[in-house]
Amino acid sequence: METFRTWLVRLLLPVWLGIYFLGFRTVWVLIFVPLVIARGIWLATFVAFLVYVVWGTVFYFLILQGSVFDKVREKLTHLAPKRENRIITWLKRKFSGKEDRILVSPWWVFATFVVMGVLTGVLVIRISYPRKYLGKALLLIWVGCVFEVLTWFLPIYGGGLVLAQKLIAALFGI
Repeated sequence: METFRTWLVRLLLPVWLGIYFLGFRTVWVLIFVPLVIARGIWLATFVAFLVYVVWGTVFYFLILQGSVFDKVREKLTHLAPKRENRIITWLKRKFSGKEDRILVSPWWVFATFVVMGVLTGVLVIRISYPRKYLGKALLLIWVGCVFEVLTWFLPIYGGGLVLAQKLIAALFGI
């Protein structure tokens, strides 16, 4: 059973990442511009939120199956250069092998969602929150998706599309 699950994760993870890079970065516009025009910005924003939440949750469960992130803390604690600088010292202190300690504040996680997107936000949550904080991790993903949608999708598709419509109307006298 373990072998099948590992095989399935190894098969689905690249597909799921492909959906993010191809779907969210290219096809996304072709779907959401007509949706905003036909149904309005608020329904489109809600649909975008649901898409991000489903994608982020499934991605989290896929990477939760692998042991790579469990080994990250081990590797970082053994990081010992000849002369430690402040960044390495901070990393070693933050990523110590203590399973009971949460590593990153939720506000840093939300900032990651806003600045770097859902993909990086979910990765930060997976590294920072051990498996026993599954409920908190899922809640952070969902709230992070709210931040993502409110700071990127809504201004771009809401304000940007209205601005484009006004510009076209002014140029062509519509």
